[in-house]
Amino acid sequence: MEAHDLRAIQVLLAVHDEGGFAAAARRLGVTRAAVSRSIAQLEARLGASLARRTTRRVVLTDAALALVGRCAGPIRAMGDALDAASEQDSGLAGAVRISGSAAFGRDVLVPTLMAFRTQNPEVTVELTLGDRVEDLVARPIDVAVRIGPLPDTSVVARSVGQLPLVAVAAPALVEQHGPPRAVDQLAAWPAVVFRVAETGQRYPWPFEHRGSTVLFAPSSVAFESDSIDAVAELVRRGAGVSVVPRHVVEADLASGHLVALLQNHVAAGPRVSVCYPQRKLMPRRVRALVDHLVRELPAWCAAGRARTTRSRSPRSGQPSP
Repeated sequence: MEAHDLRAIQVLLAVHDEGGFAAAARRLGVTRAAVSRSIAQLEARLGASLARRTTRRVVLTDAALALVGRCAGPIRAMGDALDAASEQDSGLAGAVRISGSAAFGRDVLVPTLMAFRTQNPEVTVELTLGDRVEDLVARPIDVAVRIGPLPDTSVVARSVGQLPLVAVAAPALVEQHGPPRAVDQLAAWPAVVFRVAETGQRYPWPFEHRGSTVLFAPSSVAFESDSIDAVAELVRRGAGVSVVPRHVVEADLASGHLVALLQNHVAAGPRVSVCYPQRKLMPRRVRALVDHLVRELPAWCAAGRARTTRSRSPRSGQPSP
């Protein structure tokens, strides 16, 4: 393989990762014309079409996707090896790419990453937020913080705790129905539920009952959304009761704009995991970020849970899902 073939494959990987020629050019620091020329030369070399260009986007062909699948791992391993070698005699420097869900990223990852950046000012943190689960092998992501089940067994996953949850409603709705003394009383309340985007299923509400966790499925659903921020906003506007991550409504609880319900019965939420590809040659800056997250996030999970349990009401009754 010639050097220009390797460069062309790197360009193809950038087009795949960024979703277009212009974005790939920005990432590589070259012109869009240079990217187009490189792809054209690779197509001529292979005798196969690699990209279909429309007015709005670039769609890679099956041949291109197959090439990406075979080459992504080895080329990124080469990059990791070079990064590791360059860091041997210097401080931490370079880019680290991390992904997470939108609300968790905004409320939890951003301040955590700010602290990491303060300690390592030569490291550039590239944060990607969204509710789609990123493929850490196919995508150029160094670290991902995932919430819930982990379908991808090809990555290393380090559990850092469980997401603190809280049942909340607007004060006017609580006044209308009266504070619930048991979980089954929520069946009469209008509910706002979160729908998991990947499965399309409603996320059930976990409550503790006699030492175990039971899942409550609200029967009077007024709204459902695959955006936890939309769920929280609907609850603020009095649309219904919901169980949401505590970090999303922490300020509302402190200000009294929302009321916490059945606080001694809401169970811990889904597991929070720090994930990264199984790479033998992990750059020191990536390892440092992983270590920072594994050190800081358990304390955050525990603190959120403690805030819920400290405010338990002795007269909130027993749950009866």
